[in-house]
Amino acid sequence: MDNTVGGTISYRQVTSGGLLLAATNNINQYFPNLNFTASWLFIATWDKVPYFASSQSEATFQVVLVSGKNMSFTLMHYGHITPTPYRFMSGYDTSDSTDFFLIPVSDITKLSNTSNVNVTGRWMVSDPS
Repeated sequence: MDNTVGGTISYRQVTSGGLLLAATNNINQYFPNLNFTASWLFIATWDKVPYFASSQSEATFQVVLVSGKNMSFTLMHYGHITPTPYRFMSGYDTSDSTDFFLIPVSDITKLSNTSNVNVTGRWMVSDPS
C-alpha cells in the first residue's frame, strides 16, 4: 500500500463510549458463550489507498483490535478493493508467525463480499491469549 500518492491511513484508540458498546455487542453475538466486555479498541483505517506502483488501484479496509480483561479479538472490515497484479494475503500474522489467520479468498476484489460472521465484508477472529 502506498499512501504517498493518495488515500488516507488513520488510526485511533477508544476507551469509552458507544464504539466500545458496539464492539462488546458484536463479539458477544459472534461468541455467545463468552460474556465479553470490551475495554479498549485500536482502529486503523486505510481509505482509498493505492497499491505500490499502481496509482490507479485502491483499497479501503479497516482493522479493529478489541481487548477486554484477558481476551482479545481482531475484527477486519473490507470495503471496495480494486484488482491488483500482485500477490496478496488477507488476515493477520504475528511477528514470529506462531499465530496467524489467513482469509481463504483467492480474488482480492471478493473480500468485501465474504465473511465468517454473516456480515458482508467482516471477518472476526479470537486472538490467542
